[in-house]
Amino acid sequence: MTVTGLGTAVSDNLAAHAGGGIYTTDYATVIVTSGATVSNNDGSAFGGGVYLNGYGTTLTVSGGATIANNEVTSNGGGICSDDGASPSRAARGSRPMLPCWLAAHP
Repeated sequence: MTVTGLGTAVSDNLAAHAGGGIYTTDYATVIVTSGATVSNNDGSAFGGGVYLNGYGTTLTVSGGATIANNEVTSNGGGICSDDGASPSRAARGSRPMLPCWLAAHP
């Protein structure tokens, strides 16, 4: 899945459990690039913006794209990475690799 282009957004969504904006499963590739945003989503318990679930699943954020202002009641406001999924270094920024990040990803 690629979310690309200035003005392109995944926003204002609500999930019953996880992945308010984007929910993935095994071996999915998610790219958010070129000024696109994933914002103002609610993942309920996990992954307000993006919930990466499963081995081989990757997330790349580049080219001025943002994942911000997403909410959850438990873990991973911006990005929740679970069961072997792997956000790229660019998506993680300076954050250590944790299963779910509590803060939204700028």
